[in-house]
Amino acid sequence: MGGGAFDKPYNNGDLSGQTPSFILHYDRGTSIPVGPGVLGIGGYFGFKTSWRNYETYYDYLGTRYYYTQDYRWTYWMVGLRGTYHWNTWHNNDKLDTYAGVTLGYNIVSFKDRTDEVPGLVRHNYPGSAFRGGAFVGVKYYLAGGFGVFAEAGPTVAFIQGGLTFKF
Repeated sequence: MGGGAFDKPYNNGDLSGQTPSFILHYDRGTSIPVGPGVLGIGGYFGFKTSWRNYETYYDYLGTRYYYTQDYRWTYWMVGLRGTYHWNTWHNNDKLDTYAGVTLGYNIVSFKDRTDEVPGLVRHNYPGSAFRGGAFVGVKYYLAGGFGVFAEAGPTVAFIQGGLTFKF
């Protein structure tokens, strides 16, 4: 799913900057037997802000106007995750390999903070919508229930990584 405002955080070629993605997700293994792996269910929460800011000008009724264009996109995504952990192939208790799907609601807000200029048309972008997709990931536990992880798939970031804790 996608389109409109969803394309903005990933189209970094025309952005001036962005915050790191802040993501929390929870995954709980189930006892549902599915081949050599384990099914997991959980939740997802993500946040990210992107902006485009630059100096430009345009001509209007014979006068040249200089202004600063300043657009801000903020994304909050909440959703559900389903995972399949398949670890029988590597025989390493510290390694967890998995794939899954996410279905969530991406809450998008847009602010046009461009300078006030006569004749300038303000921009507006579509807002919130459902978003889903598949992902793959790996976790490596360093000591006890503490480790690191990396995932690739569409949420508020295509590639994400960080710390993981096993309870």
